[in-house]
Formats: sequence, structure tokens, C-alpha cells
Amino acid sequence: MILLHRLLLACLLVLLPFSAIAASSQDTEELIAQGQQALAAGQAAQAVLIFERIILDQPWRLGVWMDYALALQQTGDAESAQAIYLHLLTQKPPEYLRLWLGQQVQKGVPAATKWVSVGTATLLAGHDSNLNRAPAAGSLTLTYPFGSLDLPLTNNARAKAGSASLLNLNWEAARQTASGSDWSIQAGLSARDAPDTQGQNYLQPSLGLTRRWSGAAAEETLATLAYQQLQYGGQDLQRTLRAGLYHGQPWRAGQTNCSILYGAEWKSQTYPSAAAIDSQYLGMAASLGCTRAIGWNLLAHAGIDRAKNPRPGGDQQQLDLRAQIYGRLGSGQWQAEASVALLRDNEGYSPLLDNNRVRDIKRGALGLEYTHPLSGRLQGLARIEAYRQNSSLPLFDTQGNAAWLGLRYGFR
Repeated sequence: MILLHRLLLACLLVLLPFSAIAASSQDTEELIAQGQQALAAGQAAQAVLIFERIILDQPWRLGVWMDYALALQQTGDAESAQAIYLHLLTQKPPEYLRLWLGQQVQKGVPAATKWVSVGTATLLAGHDSNLNRAPAAGSLTLTYPFGSLDLPLTNNARAKAGSASLLNLNWEAARQTASGSDWSIQAGLSARDAPDTQGQNYLQPSLGLTRRWSGAAAEETLATLAYQQLQYGGQDLQRTLRAGLYHGQPWRAGQTNCSILYGAEWKSQTYPSAAAIDSQYLGMAASLGCTRAIGWNLLAHAGIDRAKNPRPGGDQQQLDLRAQIYGRLGSGQWQAEASVALLRDNEGYSPLLDNNRVRDIKRGALGLEYTHPLSGRLQGLARIEAYRQNSSLPLFDTQGNAAWLGLRYGFR
């Protein structure tokens, strides 16, 4: 029976990137409910048959795939369940779902004897209207006791548009320990090459470590530590050290799978060439994500960024809100993102800028991405993004947009 399931699983995984037209949404929801009831009643073999029937008709339903994997585990076919979790991880799921899938993969690994790794490599080419994030204004107004003085911005300080290529590498490896907890290591590299615009290339390596403790009812506690460095235009611009402590738990709302994560964050930022703006951040974070026919995720970060040395504006109050929604379209997958960031200084920024006015910054951004399977783990990708930033000090107003085309490869 297990061999038969594995043969069918191979066929179903081929179908996963492709869409189908549902014969009846109501019939499908009733079948999902039947499968989940059979699973809850311990009738795993019956649940497997029901979920296979749904997947053959509607292979884009990620929630059904996860239920199918759980049913296979209960029948004793852990290897097929692991194959499903690993395959879903290569589809670039949102963060909350990636954590859950990673946890399921690690449960099937013999304690402290084997590492499981997944990763993606993305290469994009496109055009950015503001590579250097320059001010939208064409001049700078300085305020003196005797009056104001308008100075035009030099060409180097104006927005630079041009073509660019982006490279993003992400890799994660995890191991389960004998105590039931697990360790994971993350590594990443982001790079940009803008051949038509001098001084706008960057390189951003990162390295992270996560310790996860599993609790009752699939709850988990996570401790994270990460280091990131930004080299911009050939200079060592910024170094960031982050740490976090979070608690997460899954929950179910009817036929919708959800997950909540909340905790505390700390961050230290140093600028080798401008130590006056070094800072230390302390705040809270929370995320809520759910998936059914489509999935969505809400994230919030709020805290205080304290200056290590006297700096313009002093300490900063920061709030960041993000929303993600994703689903299937045709044979591919789409994902939309929206974010709002708010920053307010505690002191006046400078006597020369609007008579020492306190700086407020409001930033909004939108992004839309579509990935399409090409061959095996290789996907084609298209992405558009736009942002706008307004401030109480016009010097910090900025805006831009970009469009990208490229390839993404998932590996393990």
C-alpha cells in the first residue's frame, strides 16, 4: 500500500504547479470536511483517499496538501509525507508557513543524526527609477536667523534611474536534537550590479542561527541571532546584529489553517564611517497567517531606536506594518505585498532644516510577484514594486518604482 501511495504521490507532485477548474466549490469544501473528520477520527487511510481525490481536481490547495501529508504520516508512510513537506518548501511559501513546514520536516529526522537543508537562488534583471533613493525635491532649503536660503541639489544627489541585475541566495539547514528541540542555520547573500550608474552596486551577506523548542499542542519557542553587513558603493556602510525571542502556535479556524507568532526583538546597528548615527533598537513583533484556497500573513514591528551617540533627531519611535497575500493563478503562483512604516524623532533634526522641526517619516510600499514553473525546480519570475516616502522635512521625501524579470531555482 505504501508503494502505491508513493507512485501516486509522484504523479500528484507533478500536478502541484498546475491549476484546474473546480467542478463545484461546495462539493470540494464538503470533501475537505469529510477528510478532516476522518483524520480526526483516526481513519487515516480513508482520509488519504479523500485528499487524493481533491488534489487530483484542485492541486493548488496547499491546505489540502498539508492535511494529506498528515494523513500519510498516520498511515505509517512518513517518507511520502516528508517528500510533500520538502516540495512545498521549494515553492517559496510565506515565512509563517515556511516555519511550520520546516518543523514538520525536522520531526521526521532521526534525533541529532541528520541535517535537512533547503534553499533558493534568484537572478533578476530590470529597471529602477531611483537606484540611490535620492530626494524627490530638486533643492534644499536652509533656515537661518536672517531668513531662508534655497540651494539646488547637485546631479550626484538627484535620483539616478537605470538598469540593474539582482542576485539573491538563501539557504537554511536544520537538525533535531535528542531532547526534541532543534537548531537551524540560515545564510544569505543579496547583491546588485548597476552598470550604468556609478557607485550604486551593493553586497549584503547575512548569517543567522535559530534554536527552537517544541512544546505541547504543536507550540514552539524560538530564539534567533543574526548578523548582516552592507557594503554599498565599495564602502563598508552598515553592520547589524539582531536577536529575538518568540513564541508560536498553530490554530484552526473552521477549515482554515492559521499560525500566530509573537515576541521581543533587539537590534544593534553600527556605521563604520559615521559612528555618530550608531543605534540600538528594542521592540515587539507579532505575525498572524492563515491559508485555505489563498493564504495571507500580517506582520507588525514596534519599538524604540535609541542613539548610542548624540545624533540629529535623537531617539526614534518606529512602527512597521506589513501584509502579504498569495495564491494560484493559472499554472503559477502570485504574491502581493503592502507595507507602511512610520518613524518619529524625539528631538528637532537640525536648526538649519525648518528651524529645528521634529522629523516625521511615513513610507508606503507595494509589490506584486508572479512565479511560473519552467522545468523541475526552475521557475520564471516577474516582479513590480513601488514606494513613496513623505516627511515633515521635504529633504526626506522620496519615491521610486522598479520592474524585474528573472529565474528562481529551489534546491535541497
